[in-house]
Amino acid sequence: MGNKIPEILIVGPNPSWQKTMLFDEFKVNAVNRASGMTVFASGKGINAARAAATWNQATARVLEFAGGENGRNLTARLQADNIAHVTVKTKSETRSCTTCLDASGGMTELIEPSTPVSADELAEYMAFFRELAPRVSGVIACGTAPGNETGAFYLALSRETAFIKCPPLLLDGGPGVEPMLESGKTSCLKVNAEELRALAKSFEPDATLPDMLAVVREHFGLEMAAVTDGPRPAYLATAGGVWQYTLPPLKKMVNPLGSGDSCNGVFWTEILRGTAPDLAFRFALSAASANCLTLFCGQFPVADAATIFADIKVDKL
Repeated sequence: MGNKIPEILIVGPNPSWQKTMLFDEFKVNAVNRASGMTVFASGKGINAARAAATWNQATARVLEFAGGENGRNLTARLQADNIAHVTVKTKSETRSCTTCLDASGGMTELIEPSTPVSADELAEYMAFFRELAPRVSGVIACGTAPGNETGAFYLALSRETAFIKCPPLLLDGGPGVEPMLESGKTSCLKVNAEELRALAKSFEPDATLPDMLAVVREHFGLEMAAVTDGPRPAYLATAGGVWQYTLPPLKKMVNPLGSGDSCNGVFWTEILRGTAPDLAFRFALSAASANCLTLFCGQFPVADAATIFADIKVDKL
């Protein structure tokens, strides 16, 4: 590994002003009184940047849209938390997300609708991407786009990558990201089990998760592909084979929100540092599990991640 600290540009177009409320017990169709509450800047891109900062082996900058009162609160909090960001201001309001957690580890999410960005706002965003992407060590592109315009956003992003020297790119997202997969500029796809099944069903309907992952990796010509499935085994596929990761049980679940994003931030940090993919993904899964032990997405005790890392069972299939 080299001595240079990797620089990561995180394409996170749809941030949120996050409100997390704590309940002794959360009941549907009932009055629920919270025992505690915290608010902070969130969204897949911001969570991944926070995780990279927590891991402290790379620098990360988020490229985002933000507008309205929620957008002002969000960017002020990013500034206070020392999370580097480039923000395209929008006329529409940034969404707010409310997560309800109960003592049993259950989680309920309430996500506000968001408005599509304008053509001018999208053009400004892509201009920043053209300027910044060639200067960094790697890119993470993750999440949806405002206003359910995910497909159009990733189509525009894929067109931009054709005209620049794009560094290694990790893509995390569900329906709508296919233009980036087909662009030939995606190095790695990281999805959850539901997203993988949706992506693979057209050509591999009855396969197991590791088989689907291997097929998707080969179909799109990816260097790597990875899938997580909550507390169940995760898988990594490369040209060298498929690895299965069996995760240790957690003593207490506090907040699973942001675990996949923590995985992204740490995984791509380690890949850009030159760590072997199978080991890098083990580090990433330990961070994702440690994230479940804290309220803040992407901010976890590294010592807990180290303990979990030692207990992850790795098998090459």
